[in-house]
Amino acid sequence: MTEDNKLKPDDLPEGFDPYDINLKKQLHERADAKNLVGIRGKSVVLLCGAKKKKNRGDGVCRSIAGTGTQHPGFGRCKFCGGNNTGPRSPEAKARVSQNARKHGFYSKVLTAEERDTYEELLVDRKVGLEDEIFLLKAKILSYLGEYNRRRLAGRKATLEYVKEGESINYFHAGTIEDPVLTRALETLRRMVDSFAKLTGQDSGNLIDDINKELRQASQKEANTSWETPAQDRGAVPE
Repeated sequence: MTEDNKLKPDDLPEGFDPYDINLKKQLHERADAKNLVGIRGKSVVLLCGAKKKKNRGDGVCRSIAGTGTQHPGFGRCKFCGGNNTGPRSPEAKARVSQNARKHGFYSKVLTAEERDTYEELLVDRKVGLEDEIFLLKAKILSYLGEYNRRRLAGRKATLEYVKEGESINYFHAGTIEDPVLTRALETLRRMVDSFAKLTGQDSGNLIDDINKELRQASQKEANTSWETPAQDRGAVPE
């Protein structure tokens, strides 16, 4: 589109869809799904559209698309990864491809909340840490978060039970007496130990870091120490 033929605000239909691909293509032929149409003064412009980490307003970046990058006019701005060219080496590209296949599988077995948590963990991941550790940690964090919300609504809301033979054992979900949480933490500990042996890192430090996240997720209400044995669950907790 030439300078003279650029869209003007008056050219836009009333109540236009900012994600209308036809409108976006009129602004730049390489506009993508994240870009959106916006109005700046007397001009219609293509905006970055990347999701912000801290949701403010509608939660998307409204910088001009491609600002501060080598591709002005489309794609993400420099503040939203517009200068990121992706993996360059064949090895790095292979890892990204493998991670994409894994994440595609995981997205089918995780809830929406677990997927969001997993995405955040992947963004902040330490290089080389196995995706399986992040997946299990995401599920545990989501589990603790769910029962913490129930706990805030009332202690009884966290009361669960398991049947063992003829007896029924009650426990408060999201605490050390929770057998589901205990098994998940034990599995996570074994995975961290294996990773530490492969990389030569101190598993104790890794476990401490993860414990901090778990305690924060449960707002210190749940005692998630990986070394404390489960309590007697025969009686109904108060």
